[in-house]
Parts: sequence; structure tokens; C-alpha cells
Amino acid sequence: MDRTISKYILEEQAWKFGSGGEIYNQHGEKVGSIKRKPLSMKSVIALFDLDEKLVCMIKKKEVGSQQIYEVEKPNGDLIGKARTGIESFIGYINMYDSEEKHIFRVHSRVNMSSFKITDPEDRQKVYAEIERVNMIPNKFAEVEGEKSRFSIHIKYMETERILLLSYAIMVYDFYKKVDCIQRQM
Repeated sequence: MDRTISKYILEEQAWKFGSGGEIYNQHGEKVGSIKRKPLSMKSVIALFDLDEKLVCMIKKKEVGSQQIYEVEKPNGDLIGKARTGIESFIGYINMYDSEEKHIFRVHSRVNMSSFKITDPEDRQKVYAEIERVNMIPNKFAEVEGEKSRFSIHIKYMETERILLLSYAIMVYDFYKKVDCIQRQM
């Protein structure tokens, strides 16, 4: 992925079975896409570049109250993993590399509409920020259904983009579900 991109905007069809979405850069130019494949207790979120070449897959498994997300290269090699647990409901999710080294931690604001991806040991070192946005106009919202949008602002430009983008998608995926549960209460 292009290291000059400082902001990604992800737009996704909300509540559509097997939905997908588009990935844009800070200039509004399409740079990739997302496709989801729900498979009962497991699901796969695939990221593609502009040429529709697979960049990575995020495989989600539900194990009891915990969700496990694994990021794999197109050849199946594991490059990262995130686990959610009880602390995720108070705004923390941890990400590990393929050798179980703790590499990122997410912190959410109380309303869970914005998040910071930080170093697990130093909260002051912010790699990226995630926010819900409505930056890309959607002229067909009434016809197509509601679209979900969020941005990922890269703060530490040296960070591996595939891991950051994957982690942001995992965080958004998890908290979208939490938000849905809270609205039903």
C-alpha cells in the first residue's frame, strides 16, 4: 500500500448481506475496496487494491464472548491478530503480530465514535486515529440504503499500512456490532 497516503476513507454498504465497500485516499480518489463474506460463526473481510488484486484477508471467528481477527497475506501467511474480550466493551482492543508481539492498542472515546491506535506501552505514541465521518457525498442513499463511512488518519507515516488499515477495519467491525447492541437496549 502507498506510504504517501495520510488518510483513508472507507465507505461501506450498511446492513447488506455480503456487503462491500470502497477505500479512498485523502483526495477522494479510490485506492481499493473491501468485500465481506459472512460464513455463520466465521466471516472473511478481503481488502483489494485499485486493480482488484487481493492485498490481505481478515478472518473473524467468534469463540464464546470473544472475537478473534486474523490478518493473512494472500498466500495464507499470518501477519497479525486481534482479540476482543470484556475490556473491548470499555474501549480497548489489542493487536499482535504473527509472533504474538503486542504491536497496537486501540483506545476509544466514551461515545465510541472515534478511536486512537497507539503503542501498547506508550499511549502518547499515536499511530492513527479512526473517526466516523460523512465526507463522501452519497446521492443515492435513499435508493441504495444507508452507507457507513469512517476515516483512518495516519499519524505515524512509517507504520505498515496493511496492518493499520486491517486493524482499523477490525475495530470498526467490532464497535459497529457493539453500537447495534446498545441501540437495542
